[in-house]
Amino acid sequence: MLLCDYSREPERRLLKGVSSFAATVGGWMYFRMDSSLYLNPARRHEVFERAREIKADAIFGNWAGADRETVESLGIPVVLRAGRDYAPGIPSLGGSYQEIGRMGAEFFLRRRYVNYAFFGYSDRVWSRERREGYSKSLAEADARAFSFETWENRDDVKDLKEWLSSLPKPVAIFAANDVLASRLVEYCHELKFAIPEDVALLGVDNDEFQCNLSYPGLSSVNLDYESQGYLLGQTIWEMHSQGKIWPARISIHPLNVVERGTTPRHNISDPYVRRIVEKMDSEFNSGISLEEITADIPLSRRSIELRFKKEMSPYTMLSYLNKIRADHMARLLKEGDIPVYLAAEKAGFEASASAAGRVFKNYYGVSPAQYRKKKEAPR
Repeated sequence: MLLCDYSREPERRLLKGVSSFAATVGGWMYFRMDSSLYLNPARRHEVFERAREIKADAIFGNWAGADRETVESLGIPVVLRAGRDYAPGIPSLGGSYQEIGRMGAEFFLRRRYVNYAFFGYSDRVWSRERREGYSKSLAEADARAFSFETWENRDDVKDLKEWLSSLPKPVAIFAANDVLASRLVEYCHELKFAIPEDVALLGVDNDEFQCNLSYPGLSSVNLDYESQGYLLGQTIWEMHSQGKIWPARISIHPLNVVERGTTPRHNISDPYVRRIVEKMDSEFNSGISLEEITADIPLSRRSIELRFKKEMSPYTMLSYLNKIRADHMARLLKEGDIPVYLAAEKAGFEASASAAGRVFKNYYGVSPAQYRKKKEAPR
């Protein structure tokens, strides 16, 4: 039985992953319920009664007000999406939210912003943890974020506009999801703030309909919904087959940032450094050298290095290029079964795999093989 909002693309991507797993074992039949039932805590007993009525083998989704006693009395696997908080003792889909926040912070930090902000929900665990990850990464870079947190369905338009107006400009704002980021886009237009020159905006979920409905298009952290949907289906199947339920927590990890019009390509004042960084970003995986990258800059190598370090501190040109390559290598290792040597090659490392591994460890603290193993470990 599915307690899901099918109007949202992220939910559909997640369920696509579930159905991909289901196809490997066969025989799955889905029952759906109206959101007025499963989102209303006062009607939670009706979800319970419906599950009994159809002899459901498992339940997944949002079940407001469900508690451990109710879930355990059904005697079937029930996996809930984390909402206001994690339901103690109940299997859940949620976690790695701080990792998502860190990706948002690192995205803006690489663009050399000075002012940062966060917009989210105080009554949703996924939003709170995204804020924590965002704030921690900023703090490690000696930066901090202005925050505005609201409650879902709260009328706070006046307060939110006042907060947006009060922020020092230019400012980079990370919103807890695409819905919230889209609200800020609309208010920026009303308040005559230029996007992305005055306000750069980044959401989460990469809901293409939502992102492309925004003007300019909304940049967003893309999450690995389909892979986690597959893992969700596998977990439900294992619990059902073994007749044993455990408090699993299935995490949704970030894949990358999909850039659209609400974020500038680079927020770098020095035109020469901006040209260098843009070339690194677009050609890092070609094996391009620093000599080739700087070939059209009419300055000495030492002058270039000094200007780069002043603009991009603490990075040197080489450490910045290596960071881009290590990040891409990490994404390849996380997304598939590609061999380490091939991931290094595709990330633009031309030396041996062992040399690439040393660079990778410098940024991630573990070897490429250990990183993959850590990401594949049961959650």
